Amino acid sequence: MRLYETMYLVNPRLDSEGLSSIVNKLNNVIEKNNGVIIKVDEWGKRSLAYKVMKLDTAYYILLHYCGDPETPSKLQRAMKLEDGVIKYQTIKLKDEVDPEEIKAEMTPQKPAEENEDTVDQSDIGNEE
Repeated sequence: MRLYETMYLVNPRLDSEGLSSIVNKLNNVIEKNNGVIIKVDEWGKRSLAYKVMKLDTAYYILLHYCGDPETPSKLQRAMKLEDGVIKYQTIKLKDEVDPEEIKAEMTPQKPAEENEDTVDQSDIGNEE
C-alpha cells in the first residue's frame, strides 16, 4: 500500500450535516477500495488566497490514507461528481507502507511523566 495525502475544499455555504455527509461519502470511497483511513483533519472555514467559483472562503479538509495506486483516481472521480467539493489535490507521500505503523506515528503521544528526582522549587533560595 501507498500513503497519500489529499486536501480538499468544500463549499462554505453547506451546513454541518452537508459537510459531514461529504466527508463520510469520500471516506467510504477509500474504504470500499480496500484503503485505510489514517487521519481526517477538519481545519474549518478559512479564507482562500484567491476566489474559486466566486467564493472567497471554504472548509478545508486534510485526509491521510493508505491505498492501492488506483484509490486516489477513484477518490478524485468521486470528488468531481460531488457538487460541494470545489477544489482538491492529492500527493503520494510514501511507497510500501504498513497502515498500522503509520497510524501509530500520526497519533499524538502522551507526555512523558516527570522525573521524581526533580528539585522542589520551594527549597531554592532557602539555604542558610
